[in-house]
Amino acid sequence: MTGTRAVISEIVVTGFGDTQTAFLARAALARLQKELGIATEDVAMVLRGVDGDVAVQQTLNRDTGMSELSTFWKTLIDQLFASELLASTASEAASGKRATTGINSTLMSRAVNQLRLCESALLVRTSGLAQQGKVVGLLQGFGGELARLPLEP
Repeated sequence: MTGTRAVISEIVVTGFGDTQTAFLARAALARLQKELGIATEDVAMVLRGVDGDVAVQQTLNRDTGMSELSTFWKTLIDQLFASELLASTASEAASGKRATTGINSTLMSRAVNQLRLCESALLVRTSGLAQQGKVVGLLQGFGGELARLPLEP
């Protein structure tokens, strides 16, 4: 396998034009979460208000409390949903944070462009090709803007 590298983990980001579809996609994912092998803290939902404010919903494990994943999601969401008026400033600040998320800046830019007009998004951290394929298949059924962001080791 010279020249190829298997994707170990990735973030599947699916943007929706309305919040209802994001809730429906999250509910469908929750029903299949055990079968898909996804931990509850590996899923976050982002809702953008009419005023541009962003609300993040993430399930936290009560045993571990606030985790590294909470910081990861906040950093990633800051990068994806930065205000367009502050895009250059946010981009400069976010570039230093990209190392903590492990996401390629080119792929991040593509995801940001796809999600710019979305009202809500579902973000799922996946690992392994089988899990990734199942998650992508499920989310594609909801007709959102989908971007796959491989995590660099």
